[in-house]
Amino acid sequence: PIEKVNVYNLPRSTASTAYDWGTYASRALFAGGQAILRAIEDLKSQIRKVAAHVFKVSEDEIEVKEGKAKVKGMPWLSVELKDLALGYTHPDGRAFYGPLIGRGSHVPDVTTALDEFGRGNPWMFITFGTAAVEIEVDLLTGRISVPKAVIVVDTPVVNPVLALGQGYGGTVMGTNIGLREEIKFDERGRILNPNFTDYKLARVKDIPEEIRIEFLGYGQRNAPYGAKGIGELMMVGWPAALANAVARALGIRFRSPPLSPERIVEAVKKHRPELLERLKGVKG
Repeated sequence: PIEKVNVYNLPRSTASTAYDWGTYASRALFAGGQAILRAIEDLKSQIRKVAAHVFKVSEDEIEVKEGKAKVKGMPWLSVELKDLALGYTHPDGRAFYGPLIGRGSHVPDVTTALDEFGRGNPWMFITFGTAAVEIEVDLLTGRISVPKAVIVVDTPVVNPVLALGQGYGGTVMGTNIGLREEIKFDERGRILNPNFTDYKLARVKDIPEEIRIEFLGYGQRNAPYGAKGIGELMMVGWPAALANAVARALGIRFRSPPLSPERIVEAVKKHRPELLERLKGVKG
């Protein structure tokens, strides 16, 4: 049962942790999941080997389920996994095998480095998704608010809580990049906003009022339970979605973030002054 599973989550150290290439490119679930599943199969293979010795049957007659190793079709012939963890000791003291430790690893065999022209295959998987927003633009202040944000991703999920957390975090981060984040320089190249007082981040009132996240459940054959990485994907689509929404609302195309209030006001004055004139008429 899952409550018997403990995950070693102490600080990682090269003295006690195997080498890995890193978690970049949202590869942790895909690569780490492969390694975990292979380690589980290796462990179950050892369990079957020890249990087969105990019951004097072939290994393919042993099934591992419900915390026990059982002989198929003869459930009364079973032994709890805890009694096999260090190998098996017969009543007369004879021991067989030793501590059961499953091992697994995953090295991508389809990826290659990129040459100077960008040719090659750097990815193990491709996750598809799309982001959409509803926006409101204040023509006087240039401020954009986002009443609703929706993101749809093709993959199934392994941990729904973590997947939704990625979705909410990516939405806030991505919309903030699209609307606010910008490093500003003066004419000498010095940074004008080197701290979080002047480098604007989203606050609670800036989060979209409604965030909807959908997973379509289309798995990849060689992925753990069909699930692929979603980390960066949950963030990258929002600046483009916001720019497209502004283009539909104002008829002005922005091709780089952020869509700051200053840029919106300046663009409206330059390209759509009639909107401001119309607004004055409404105010009058």
